[in-house]
Amino acid sequence: MWPARGRLRGYRARRGGEVVEFPVGHVRDGDHVLVMAGRAARKTWWRHFRTPAPVEVRLPGGWSAGVGRVLHGAEREAALAVYRHHRPHVPAEAPLVTIDLPPAEPLRGKAFAWSWFWIVTLAEFAGFAVPAVVGPLTAGAAPAVAVPVLLAVGAVEGAALGCGQALVLRHALPALPGRRWIAATSAGAVVAYLAGTLPAAAEIHRRPPVQAAAAAVALGLVLLASLGTAQWPLLRSHLSRAWLWIPVTAAAWLAGLGVFLAVTMPLWHDGQALAGTVLIGAGGGLLMAATTSAITGFALARLLASGG
Repeated sequence: MWPARGRLRGYRARRGGEVVEFPVGHVRDGDHVLVMAGRAARKTWWRHFRTPAPVEVRLPGGWSAGVGRVLHGAEREAALAVYRHHRPHVPAEAPLVTIDLPPAEPLRGKAFAWSWFWIVTLAEFAGFAVPAVVGPLTAGAAPAVAVPVLLAVGAVEGAALGCGQALVLRHALPALPGRRWIAATSAGAVVAYLAGTLPAAAEIHRRPPVQAAAAAVALGLVLLASLGTAQWPLLRSHLSRAWLWIPVTAAAWLAGLGVFLAVTMPLWHDGQALAGTVLIGAGGGLLMAATTSAITGFALARLLASGG
């Protein structure tokens, strides 16, 4: 996939046996490249497409063959609205050419799983670097201070994770709204952080053992299921069994948090230097990120391969 707005690296079309090639501004709209012919009276290239004609465009990734044509009527008005969203200062009367490209093959199988693993691991690790630093700094703070700070940190971590996931998903599910996915992931992370901070903030350990255990189990389930539940509404229109994403992500985070605690808890101790605490947390966070992304990536690859 290419950016919505940018510059074509080249355009090539046959005109009387001659090859025409030059850079030109464009807007990408799915499998269509929209090109505006500003100052059309001085230019001739767009006239080649008054009837549909084959054309090649050089975009990131190399040359792609398509069919170019000048748009008219309602189709032109719809395309002009898309073009102006990215390039608002364009003349309304200028010819607008669309280059229809063949649909891109969606990312599937091992290619999807490995892309997800590497990109999402790095995204989650980058996001977790924030709580790895902020967490030790708020360790002794009052709940009224620590909880809001940690919720904000959770929103940042969730947004980073969502960005990495959306980057891969746009190649697998092009119609999935990336910004909404990022927002949903960030919101789910805030809920997870809230569930994680409530036991200490509410001093649940002071309650009777049965109540404390029940509260811990309930909050643990909320923590594990929050991300998958927040993302599920966006997946269900693309995968028939999208509900499986909730237990998949819950299992992934259970495993990831287990790895994190198994690595960090034996190494953390009272009186430790802040730098050491942060480094241990960051190392544990990297292993947690790799664990969760491996499980979610290969599970989602299976869901995509089976059509959901």
